[in-house]
Amino acid sequence: MHQADLDPDMLTHFGFMEDWVEAGLLTRHVLDALSAQWAQGGNPKLEHSRWSAFHQYMRGNPTLILAQFDCLWKLGRADADPAMGHAILCELVRRHDCPSVLLERVAVSRHGVLARKSCQVLASRPENLPGG
Repeated sequence: MHQADLDPDMLTHFGFMEDWVEAGLLTRHVLDALSAQWAQGGNPKLEHSRWSAFHQYMRGNPTLILAQFDCLWKLGRADADPAMGHAILCELVRRHDCPSVLLERVAVSRHGVLARKSCQVLASRPENLPGG
């Protein structure tokens, strides 16, 4: 699906970038549902709508590949709301299927809390435990 297939006013309103559409996080169904909630007096904090779209995608995709993680990482880093972006990054690091290569990149980054969490996740993986 391309951005042209979705209501451009609603995309702008909620702060969705083309990358959200290209990554498959934002579909017509999701945008229509968010728009309907908004029309009924939904949460005025628009980053919550982006979080909802992200969370629905994550629930609907119990296993992701590295390319998907990389794409989602870029979305989190680029989000207009730093707290929202950080929440996306935290969710990715916590996932059971987060690739070790991504965790290793984050572990040596300047991302403070995320770097520490990545180190913890890496250390708890069976292949990194003594005798593993």
